[in-house]
Amino acid sequence: MNISNRALGVLLLSAAVEAFMVPSSSSNVAVRNNVMNAPIAPSFTLYATEGEEASEESTEGEAAETELVSEEEEEEKKEDPEVTAIKDEIASLEKKLSEKRLEKNTLDRLIDNYSEGGYARKVAEMENVRKMRSLAFIDNKFTAKASIVQSFLPVMDALAAADNTYADSDNNKYTALSGNMRTALKELDVEEYTVEVGSIVDKRRVSISEEVYSDQYEKDVVISPVSVGLELKGNVIRLAECVVSLGSEAAAAAEEEAAGETGEGASSEEEAFE
Repeated sequence: MNISNRALGVLLLSAAVEAFMVPSSSSNVAVRNNVMNAPIAPSFTLYATEGEEASEESTEGEAAETELVSEEEEEEKKEDPEVTAIKDEIASLEKKLSEKRLEKNTLDRLIDNYSEGGYARKVAEMENVRKMRSLAFIDNKFTAKASIVQSFLPVMDALAAADNTYADSDNNKYTALSGNMRTALKELDVEEYTVEVGSIVDKRRVSISEEVYSDQYEKDVVISPVSVGLELKGNVIRLAECVVSLGSEAAAAAEEEAAGETGEGASSEEEAFE
């Protein structure tokens, strides 16, 4: 802006000098012509100079802003040592607080465990464990016992058969032996059981000796018991035998006819498809 003002002042001064000069010589005419022609160049220079100045000013402004931003970033990076120390101390205190909370929770659990209520809970837990172990031991004990006793059942059957064979003999000693065998089994907790008429067949405890049609009983229902079974504390060592119903004979025939018709229909469809 100072250069352009100076150039404008020069032009105005030149015009004033020319206005007061007397045209007496050729040199004056040349000077006047030069002065008259001079404004063209300075006018161009004037506009060019203003553009350059604006560009320079914008560049300087951007550079100043960049420097200001970089200075602010450097100030942020160069944090005050006291602030950094405070932040580190806060982080350390938070870590210690977390550790103290964990210790407090641990101590609370220990206090609860060693209190009257905690002692009562521990006693109850130990009692439950003892009962469970005792039941498991008893179950295992009776299971093993039942397995051993079951191996003697053929001996009992042989004595019973011999007793029946020599029942009419005067010197039949098998009756006493068979009776002693049964008494020994009872002392070993062996008990007899039977199935009830009309109950559903439980194949874990019942052996089916015969199946017959019955209009009175439904299918898989006990019609009559045949022989008793033996068990030892719930462990079956001999299945009870019984007669089981097959259901109504008419209903079974209707089911067979329906199944036959279905099979014939399926066969005809396969033939038609082929």
